[in-house]
Amino acid sequence: MPEQPASQSLPLQRPDPWGGLGRFISRLALVPLYWGIPVLLWAALAGGSLWWNWQAVEAHSFEVASKQARQIASMMEAMRLWNAGHGGVYVWTSDRLQPNPYLDHPDRDISLPDGRTLTMVNPAFMTRGLTDIVRDSAGVRVHLTSLDPINPGNQADLWEAGVLQDFERAVEAKAPGGRVTALEHVELTRSSLPELRYMRALRVKPECMQCHRHQGYEVGDIRGGLSVTLPAEPMFVLARQQKAALAGFHGLVWLLLSAGTVMVLARLRQQILSLQEANSQQDRLVHLRTRELRTEVAERQEAEARLRLLIDSSAEGILAVNGEGVCTLCNPVAADLLGYRPEQLVGQPLRDLIAHSDAGGKPRDVRHCPINAAYRTGQVAEELDSVFWRVDGTALPVEYRAHPIRTTGGVVGAVISFRDIRERKRNEAQLRALHAGVENSPAAIAIVRIDGRIDYVNPEFCRLNGYRADELLGQPIQRLHCEDTAPAVYRELWQTVRAGRTWRGELASRRRDGTAFWERVSISAIRDGSGQPTQAVAVCEDVTEQKNAQDEVWRRAHYDALTGLPNRTLFHERLAQQLLQAARREELLAVLFVDLDGFKQVNDTLGHEAGDAVLREAGQRMLECLRASDTVARLGGDEFALIVLGANSARELAVVTQRLLDVLARPFDCGDREGRIAGSIGIALHQPGQATTLEALLRQADMAMYRAKRKGGSTFCFAQAERVAVDPDIP
Repeated sequence: MPEQPASQSLPLQRPDPWGGLGRFISRLALVPLYWGIPVLLWAALAGGSLWWNWQAVEAHSFEVASKQARQIASMMEAMRLWNAGHGGVYVWTSDRLQPNPYLDHPDRDISLPDGRTLTMVNPAFMTRGLTDIVRDSAGVRVHLTSLDPINPGNQADLWEAGVLQDFERAVEAKAPGGRVTALEHVELTRSSLPELRYMRALRVKPECMQCHRHQGYEVGDIRGGLSVTLPAEPMFVLARQQKAALAGFHGLVWLLLSAGTVMVLARLRQQILSLQEANSQQDRLVHLRTRELRTEVAERQEAEARLRLLIDSSAEGILAVNGEGVCTLCNPVAADLLGYRPEQLVGQPLRDLIAHSDAGGKPRDVRHCPINAAYRTGQVAEELDSVFWRVDGTALPVEYRAHPIRTTGGVVGAVISFRDIRERKRNEAQLRALHAGVENSPAAIAIVRIDGRIDYVNPEFCRLNGYRADELLGQPIQRLHCEDTAPAVYRELWQTVRAGRTWRGELASRRRDGTAFWERVSISAIRDGSGQPTQAVAVCEDVTEQKNAQDEVWRRAHYDALTGLPNRTLFHERLAQQLLQAARREELLAVLFVDLDGFKQVNDTLGHEAGDAVLREAGQRMLECLRASDTVARLGGDEFALIVLGANSARELAVVTQRLLDVLARPFDCGDREGRIAGSIGIALHQPGQATTLEALLRQADMAMYRAKRKGGSTFCFAQAERVAVDPDIP
């Protein structure tokens, strides 16, 4: 290469591996004024997080208070129904308990010969007494109110009146034919003494009709409302404390992030300035030597500069030692990782500084040090998990390679390249922890390919399904499926997963021993580098006991505990369904109300156990007289109700009803004695083409049953409206 002119400088051109991003970061670090940009970004992120959590705290506080108010209202309404079901009771009058001036009853007060007086306490009075106890003991105001109260003390305030009017408008909006199932209103007042106000509409139930029938109410009407007022100040205090904690936490996070960002930028600025200064000095030295040295020297310096640039630009730490183990070269990455300045390492015995002991601090024998072997015997040394020691005495996990430097005279030294593996070790530790967590997870976990074959199962998955891992790996997961789950469910599952989304639901599966069980499954797609789903992770949970418990709860809510027959609730549901079915098929439907005559005498003379046995046996006898599609239900006490669908005529119903009376009249085995009862049956019919309502059928059957009892019992009567229309000769 010809000698460069003395008047020209030769600046070194260093490639920028980061491109435009590197220039932007360098400019950001070099100008402190720009450091406010990431600080503002952190502030925006912290502010957004604070706002979201702030809203969550308010919503949670309101929900907690609302739930408490609903629980109180539910308790009061349940007690109201309990009181209504028991009717009025007589108690001794006293200074604390005077006769109820708003109770219109001919036998309200009973005077005894000894001068004492009994007064009737009606269900409404008992319920109001309970509201006073709740208010005195818990600081909660509970108010039974109405737009048209009998007791002036139940007069609605402005808020309660407005809510009650809204309830009535909602009911009117659903009529006719519609049904409003739940009417409630909750509101938070933020005055000087904040309160949470809750109101629930009180509907007229069958138990209430004994007191309100003369007032013109029907079952399902709104009689009034139950108002619950809770002090909201504790909720606000807790919310303010949580908000203050959130604000402090987000402020601290913002401060730490901002301070860390500024420190990193300051350190980066210092390194850039140092690098620029070093480059500037190097450029001046090269320029000076270029003018002084001949072409051979210039070429050598240029080669050295390029080599140095290559070493300095390396992403790995690079060190060089001579045949005595003394450091002769150190690039900036190596110096930065070890915490030294390059000049602090150059000229020092490298082993004594960075490789004197292993990761546990145990001294390393110089004869067995791989680095020493590289520059002494010429052996290539490589360790994937070793440790170098930093200037502050801390260990630096590294992966290094030591290559000997050979000349014609033999080995003259070695070059050591190493990289920081702290991040790799952290990732490996996280992977080990993740694997251990999955292996020891109480949830059953499996990883399957997109074609459904199993790649991995954890021990809990094996325990849940009763298989060993080697029996499942590589097998299609469909072998665990049970026929109780429809194929359409599995098709939807795999379509969702192959689309890259998460599917959640319940599946019926079968263990190795053949037992079926229900499991709740959440299965999510695992994507490859191109974003395509290649595998899926499934998390399973055995919910068989939970589903069985739900079924048992439903059974107890819909079946009579004594007889095992449907109760009033299930009877009404079945009657509503079969009314629709009868109207669609244009069939005759009959509702029979059965009252057991003489049952009280059995209870009084033979005991309640005998009475329970009679009730059970009576239910079974009636079941045997009907078809499997018909319904026999116990409404309570000695009252039963039957649904007969698809009869051909009223005469056929009369034959069936007489058979019921005959089986009820047969003696009942009550241990050492016999029990005898009879039945009074009222029949109401739904004719094809009629627009008969459920309530009308029940009312007609009830009235017909009472007509049968007035005739002396042990007989049946059709409802008056149908007796002539169906057959005048039938009673």
